[in-house]
Formats: sequence, C-alpha cells, structure tokens
Amino acid sequence: MSRALGWVLLVLALVLSLPAEAAQAQKARVAVLRPEGRQGAALRKVLMQELGKKGRGREVVPARTVDAQVKRIRGGPKTDDQRQALAEKLGADALITSSVKGTKRWDVEVRVYDGKDGTLLAEESWNVRPNRAFPEVKRELESRLSAALRKSQERPTPPPP
Repeated sequence: MSRALGWVLLVLALVLSLPAEAAQAQKARVAVLRPEGRQGAALRKVLMQELGKKGRGREVVPARTVDAQVKRIRGGPKTDDQRQALAEKLGADALITSSVKGTKRWDVEVRVYDGKDGTLLAEESWNVRPNRAFPEVKRELESRLSAALRKSQERPTPPPP
C-alpha cells in the first residue's frame, strides 16, 4: 500500500510541476543595456528592478552578462543587425537602451528594441527632477512600455534572408 501511495505522489508531483515549467518558459527575457550619462548606473538599477518585478511575466538578464556581450561589440549595438545579434546571444526578447542628460532637470529617454529583428518598438521620455531613485520613471514605466514588451514576445521570428 505504501509503495503504491509513493508512486501516486510521484506522478502527482510531476504533473503539478509541468504547468510551472511551461509558465517559466513563457516569460519574456529583457536585457537592459548600460545607460548613457552620469546617473546611468542608478537608472539601470531602477529599470532592472521595475522590469523584473514578480508577476509581470518577465525575466531580466543579469547586468554582468549583458555587459560582457556588449563589450565584444565595440561601441555598443548601433544598428538593427547588431542589436539582433546581441539579443540572440543573450536569448533576449527585447533590448532596452536608455540615457540621462541634464543638470537641473534630467531628461530620461528609454527605448525598447525587438530582440528578433532589432527594430525600435517604443521610445518614451521623461523630464524629471534630480533624484537617483527616479520616482516618475518607476511610477510610469510599466504603463508606458508594457505593450511594447508584450509585443516583442509575441512577434514571430522573421524568415532568414
């Protein structure tokens, strides 16, 4: 009796783990490249925290991994082909580039590129007060960019040329 119960529990555990693995596979992978500007490190930290929050269906590629791959492309990815190659190496569905400029008020720009073909999906900008926590960006990031990030995950893979 206990042996049969053990097998039943094992099969039940395997069946219950399959939906969890399927949900894990459906998460969009997002790579946040190093932002331009003096406050770039703080902005990257905010972007990674906001994009990687639980329950949003995204997985953020670690900064160390992104930086190692970007270093191989001298000057960073500037063309669609370079962005596509970088996203392929990182296994990312979307690449996010950003910049912070200004002194009295910071101009923050965030751009989302499709990982499959490197094209621009969305571009948003904020004119914020100097604050390393970027509260306006935190508050509005999800509402402004969530559609573009979903679109990057849903787009079919382009045919090879």
